[in-house]
Amino acid sequence: MKTRNIFDHFWYKVLGTILLLLMPALACTSSTTPTSDIAPTPDETLMAQAPTATVPVPAWGPSQTEWENIGGNIAGAPVAVSWEPNRLDIFALGTDGAIYHKAWNASGWYPSEMDWENLGGNATDPPVVVSWGPNRLDIFIRGVEGAVYHKAWSEAGWYPSATEWENLGGSIADSPAVVSWGENHLAIFARGTDDAVYHKMWDGAQWLPSISEWENLGGKITDSPSAVSWAPDRLDIFARGTDGAVYHKAWGEAGWYPSEIDWENLGGTIIGSPVAASWGTDRVDIFAQGTDGAIYYKAWDGSSWYPSDAGWQNMGGSAIAPPAAVSWGENRMDIFATGTDGAAYHKAWDGTQWIPSETEWENLGGVITDSQTAVSWGAGRLDVFARGTDGAVYHKFYTP
Repeated sequence: MKTRNIFDHFWYKVLGTILLLLMPALACTSSTTPTSDIAPTPDETLMAQAPTATVPVPAWGPSQTEWENIGGNIAGAPVAVSWEPNRLDIFALGTDGAIYHKAWNASGWYPSEMDWENLGGNATDPPVVVSWGPNRLDIFIRGVEGAVYHKAWSEAGWYPSATEWENLGGSIADSPAVVSWGENHLAIFARGTDDAVYHKMWDGAQWLPSISEWENLGGKITDSPSAVSWAPDRLDIFARGTDGAVYHKAWGEAGWYPSEIDWENLGGTIIGSPVAASWGTDRVDIFAQGTDGAIYYKAWDGSSWYPSDAGWQNMGGSAIAPPAAVSWGENRMDIFATGTDGAAYHKAWDGTQWIPSETEWENLGGVITDSQTAVSWGAGRLDVFARGTDGAVYHKFYTP
């Protein structure tokens, strides 16, 4: 028994020595491969949650695919505008032909989240709206007899009244287009019943050529024109010709280009109206729905048309209506299209590339019926509005 005890003690010592030698290795293995029941340190948690340049943090509200119902019973697409940070004004054609209005500010929705303000009118198509300064809105509609009607908001309230509209004459076929190139200046363009483009302007004191007359700019078009301004006293107008191509006319210090009644052919074979937007001086981006349902793109960079005078870049997609485009900063463009499945799709240019890719689109969910409208009231901020299949207006927003 005594010899056995000595033997046992010997092997206990050997095993203890082996365990002591192995413990550093086991400790190293444990530190590099933590188990799930070991809580990370605060520094490790912050590192794990920190976004990288290649993994953007989701920022769509209410969520990536959900939309906020803000009520209404409308016909056609809504329109929206912003005249200062954290301010939105939305207008829509009601099923009764009246124009309805809702506004957002830091206090919430006015008149409420689901209610809309009735602005009167008897319109045949969705309204168009523009703002040329803080607390200023100008809204235009096509009346049932084909004339253009106007209403304005300023610090004094609605003009001519909350439910009345100013008759600007004309005989037009669908919604007009309106743009402002500076404070207290407006330019309106519309397709006449003869399919020519007609123009009227507000110079800060009066309507020209008169309150009821319009200037004929020629052309032979099929849908509402689109207009954009990238500098004071500069206008660019785009329209779909009877051959399906996009036509362009510009106003500058030298007058109308290529002439008062001539138009520049930019090629393409599109459906509906083209959409134009600008993110800086001497820059114009045009988007249109092709006959194959894809979205096509062309840009003016100050010296030439991209990809060519008559060529267009295919951006993929399968849309049911013309897209919407908005810019919240230099070299930034966001495009929205309604897919054949009724969902909203989004693509963005970030200054170097298209996201998610040149031909892919981000699915934003929803079940909508027409083109969307998009607006930005600050860098990185987007608000999108659309008509749902129930006739209500739905809202989605993006925050940086």
